[in-house]
Amino acid sequence: MPESTTSQPVVSGGGPYTWTSPPPAEDPPSEYVSLTRSWGGVPALNCRTMNSATSLPHGWMCFAHLDGTVYYYDTRRRIVTPEDINEPAIYTKYTAAIERFTAETNNIPGFQAVSAWQTLVVKGLDDPTGPTTYIMDYENGLYIEIVFKDPSNKHIHTEYKTEKFWNAINAFPMHLIRVPKDIDVDFLGALSFGASGKSTITMLRFRFDKCYPAERIMEWNETSFPFTDEQTRRLVQVYRDLKGDLDKGTDVIPAFCWHISRVMSRIEIARKKSQFGTYDFQLYRNVVPDPVGWEIKIADACLFLVLFGAHRTYRMRLQGARVKGEVYLADFRELLNNFLAEWSDSNLLATVFVGANIAFLAVPDITNTQRTASLASTVFSLLSVASGVHHVWQHRTKLDASYDEAVRAFISTYT
Repeated sequence: MPESTTSQPVVSGGGPYTWTSPPPAEDPPSEYVSLTRSWGGVPALNCRTMNSATSLPHGWMCFAHLDGTVYYYDTRRRIVTPEDINEPAIYTKYTAAIERFTAETNNIPGFQAVSAWQTLVVKGLDDPTGPTTYIMDYENGLYIEIVFKDPSNKHIHTEYKTEKFWNAINAFPMHLIRVPKDIDVDFLGALSFGASGKSTITMLRFRFDKCYPAERIMEWNETSFPFTDEQTRRLVQVYRDLKGDLDKGTDVIPAFCWHISRVMSRIEIARKKSQFGTYDFQLYRNVVPDPVGWEIKIADACLFLVLFGAHRTYRMRLQGARVKGEVYLADFRELLNNFLAEWSDSNLLATVFVGANIAFLAVPDITNTQRTASLASTVFSLLSVASGVHHVWQHRTKLDASYDEAVRAFISTYT
């Protein structure tokens, strides 16, 4: 385990640290190797049973992720890989990658043998730039990677519970038999900041005697917190259900860790954008859109002659829901709700105009000019009704859009 959580440049062969190849752990118990169902209710098979023609080291396990993907875990050396090591060619590449990693890190400072609470991850064996290897330290919340700038210059890069750490847990949770230290505290602490509503606060009490201060209750809605109130409530509810099963002894550790890591990954992305934990931290999210280009200004001027500036209100509100490339889900949903209300009112008004124009055309002794104007008004009113109905039906399904759906809606419709 590294002695420091900061990146330290080191010259190969020098420095106070030494790296030793991880010795095999004790053989896993036979009942572990023979399991056909494992924690979380997913398959965990001895790789030998999957392909009798493949000779693999004792202790290899095949785990099926909750999302259906597969990865392999060496219980003896505590190594994870998503590559299909049942294929002899891939297993040869894997072995070469481990040997190369061990040889290159022999003189790298701060590493000891991979402990029982660490995992070495090896992936990207077919990558032209070489495989990716890093160590997950679940005890200290560290993502540890060896960075090789050139053969004579390499250093340890460590990150404390950043997006990379949470993504790694998200990708490989099924072999975990213990919950990484304090990740539930990180989860509740992060969500409590964005919580709003008494139901959410009540569920946050599930873990602590005193609940955290919830800023969203005070109508503090302009922070960079990435989840809506309803999403926060549901996330805490799922956490509470899993935590209850965990406390009862149910083997839901993989699902519990996966749920927390997915949420924390999204939160860390938002924190990174707001420079969380630095003196340059921005508590409030960006709310001022970038100035429009000359093309938009010319289009505004042309449309002003036809629409009398009404189009600008729509454009400005759309820009307010997507500032500097970041879509704000709560604002997007509120915006669509307002648009649907306006389009429905417009449809009602246009329908009234259609009826009034038809009645006017039935009046005797009107001039040809009046008749032509009434017919034109009727046509425009019908077009307004048709376009309004189309817009309402097209966008009403997006009122409860997810974040990804909101992003796609902006890309496909509003940009």
